Amino acid sequence: MQLNSKDINLHNQTIVIFDGECVICNRFFRFLLKRDKKERLKYATLQSQFSKNLIEKHFKTNPAPDSVLLWQNGNLYTKSTASIRATAALGGIWQTTKVLLIFPAFLRNLAYDFIARNRYKWFEKQLCIIPEQDFKDRFLE
Repeated sequence: MQLNSKDINLHNQTIVIFDGECVICNRFFRFLLKRDKKERLKYATLQSQFSKNLIEKHFKTNPAPDSVLLWQNGNLYTKSTASIRATAALGGIWQTTKVLLIFPAFLRNLAYDFIARNRYKWFEKQLCIIPEQDFKDRFLE
């Protein structure tokens, strides 16, 4: 059974939101899912109604991001900050990725934006992934 936003207390959750049509984003999602043994993270695609509602609420005046977002402790992170914090949320050795946050976001995002801008040139769009039955309870509709 997949969750929807009414089923959970959003403030206490860590939710990775990714582009379900992007090969790179899907690989990142699968990377996190495989290593998230303690099931700390929930997941949603940008194409889901949950994500559309969250983005509409938080990006009223700014253009909405089109790749990885992270909802954590009531805050919405974007781009490289979202990716780093999502990886660190896995716990264990992955927490060391937080050291990358010492670099200013504008520098980290230069590489991130370059990849995001070219991802559909390098890889074709793919259909949104459907999580395996074992993971459906961690996937938001």
